[in-house]
Amino acid sequence: MSYAQSIPNAPNIPILPPISPADAIIQDFKRITDADLTKSSPSGDKVSGVVKTNQLDTNLLNQVSLGKSLIGEDCEISAAKDIEQTTLNQVSKITCNGKALGNLLAQSSLPQPNSTNTEELILAIKKQYISSQASPVISTKMQCAPLKWLELEQKLLDFQVAVMPCTLNNGGWPHLVLMRSEENRLFVTEGPPALFQVLLESLRDQTSKTEPIVMSSNQQVAMLQNIWGKPVRLVSPNDTALFEQILAEARVANAADNFDQSEALFRKALKIQTQL
Repeated sequence: MSYAQSIPNAPNIPILPPISPADAIIQDFKRITDADLTKSSPSGDKVSGVVKTNQLDTNLLNQVSLGKSLIGEDCEISAAKDIEQTTLNQVSKITCNGKALGNLLAQSSLPQPNSTNTEELILAIKKQYISSQASPVISTKMQCAPLKWLELEQKLLDFQVAVMPCTLNNGGWPHLVLMRSEENRLFVTEGPPALFQVLLESLRDQTSKTEPIVMSSNQQVAMLQNIWGKPVRLVSPNDTALFEQILAEARVANAADNFDQSEALFRKALKIQTQL
């Protein structure tokens, strides 16, 4: 029995299953793309076939394995349902052990970087990102540090990746945003830090034919610490789900004026958050 059910005279406030950050981002992205469609702006070809120069390839929307996360989850990527996939906008969902944990947002027809200088190129990619539909979706869900280059050995990765270490607004959990630019196309992938190699693999799978990325756990942890400038918590989906459930029950107790139970639950949630 939940706390909501055990509170005398509690108002009829259902405790709904918390929506994951990954699903919330897809919902927001769908609202933006649907709004664009109502403006009668061209949205690109819906079906695969001959890919025009600098457009997105809809043949890359198949379900593909991305390997394991840092906490041992089997991850894969596939086209997000209920999203109109075109040669201009695509959304792929990253799931691990059946749970939605991240997304790959792809868009073409963006301002094209015209410099090979690393400092100028990072500014050009930032301009692409700000112009993309991924930017407003991500900015409403998390607070991010400035975009910077991911420092990675060339033998591990044969393309440049920009990175933003972020913190989710809901729960304060660390979150990772990686992006890769190819001419006027931008690929933005996001998820928890435990998906570091998985997120890199999602970029490689969509835009490169090289061998899969393989890094040891120690390499990944060291890179994450370098990105954040401090040790990073590797949070599991079960941890965040428990945190959200306790918060929901605490709010129900508070709404029923049962402040002792509410405070105890909020403290329990805080303990989970600080111990991870």
